[in-house]
Amino acid sequence: MACNVPLIRVQDEWLPLPYENELFILSRKGVVCEIKNERCNSTRSDGVLVLTTQRLVFIDKRIDQHAAMQSFEAPLYGIWNEKFHQPILSANSLSCDVQPVSLYSRRPFCLCC
Repeated sequence: MACNVPLIRVQDEWLPLPYENELFILSRKGVVCEIKNERCNSTRSDGVLVLTTQRLVFIDKRIDQHAAMQSFEAPLYGIWNEKFHQPILSANSLSCDVQPVSLYSRRPFCLCC
């Protein structure tokens, strides 16, 4: 997981700067993302979730307001314990654990749509 990944503006939308041979699969607006660490500290924000062939990228909708965390990525190879929750009368959500890019500890995060 890495914070504030490079972004590009395409028309009126922000997208992650693609890696070599990376393809965009889908983009979903109106996603609420919550990141939790081992000490139960959490950060929650609204934005856009982009799925590519290599990673999940969350882009905060307040990017133009210079938010502290404008985006983060979770490489697909570093995701484990993934669970898709589909309650009967509530929103779907995906929860998983992610390996940070620069650390050796595992940190959970939760994506809610």
